[in-house]
Amino acid sequence: MRMLASITYNEDFQDEPCCVTAMNNDFIKNNPVHAKYVVMAIKRAGQYNRLHSEEAVQKMFDNDKLTGDKTNQLAFWDSLHFGLSDAFTERALREVADDYLRLGLIDKKLLLMS
Repeated sequence: MRMLASITYNEDFQDEPCCVTAMNNDFIKNNPVHAKYVVMAIKRAGQYNRLHSEEAVQKMFDNDKLTGDKTNQLAFWDSLHFGLSDAFTERALREVADDYLRLGLIDKKLLLMS
């Protein structure tokens, strides 16, 4: 197996998050407290991962979520951008949605219905 592109090391992806959390409006409307606390928990986990990388990596090894050389995994972990700002994440999510609309992966009619 070989890496084709890495969002961590490839310059083309330096302004892109690896992942974002999104919830639909119905879920937020019907579960406002849960939605708020899910977001808070994810943000705190990202902060922990960034500030305590050795402990985070060890927990991943302890739970069989990481394998291989621990030094290499820690170096990779430290290269990740945990705890991105809300503004950065919102911009990225909007860009992804725009791309999906442009490519026809999201029906524009659905936007008019909401």
